[in-house]
Amino acid sequence: MFRTANCIPRWAVSTIAVALITLAGTIGSLAHESTPAPIACQPAVPNNVEPPSHLLHFANPENTFFMNGIWAGLYPDGIMLIDKNAIVADGEYAGWRAQKMWWTRDDGVVGPLIVTGTLLDGEAPDAVNISFARQYGSMGFTPVGLAFAEEGCWQITGSVGNHTTTFTMQVDFVDVYPWMTTPET
Repeated sequence: MFRTANCIPRWAVSTIAVALITLAGTIGSLAHESTPAPIACQPAVPNNVEPPSHLLHFANPENTFFMNGIWAGLYPDGIMLIDKNAIVADGEYAGWRAQKMWWTRDDGVVGPLIVTGTLLDGEAPDAVNISFARQYGSMGFTPVGLAFAEEGCWQITGSVGNHTTTFTMQVDFVDVYPWMTTPET
């Protein structure tokens, strides 16, 4: 059989196809093997920074995280539990789940409080502050309604000008809050 320089015998095409398929499978399994394991969430713990006496009713060092002029109230064990039915009803964040969290600014920290969150162990839009901040002014105490599209390990950041506090917390959506269950007898 006569072949031109541009022709490849059928056996060669089959051999190349098998080699490419095998190579693709090997690359796919290598990529799968190199996928990192999910991170273990390490929620922030209170860092016991004593606030000025006039802020003690807002910022108890036993349940707060302080950094760079901003205190944030932490949830027990660093886990924010959100009722699965606490769904934002309308607007841009409809269907997300929301929970309140309190913050307070140190003396001299003045300006709007901006709170956001980034999911560390998955893919989700950033958490957002959906309420309250504008009602409380630019100094002192401000409750924040944080809305989350997904549960998981979140890095939360609160900023006022060049003052920033960042910490990690676990967000879990629950059917019933544990403190509302009736103990079995």
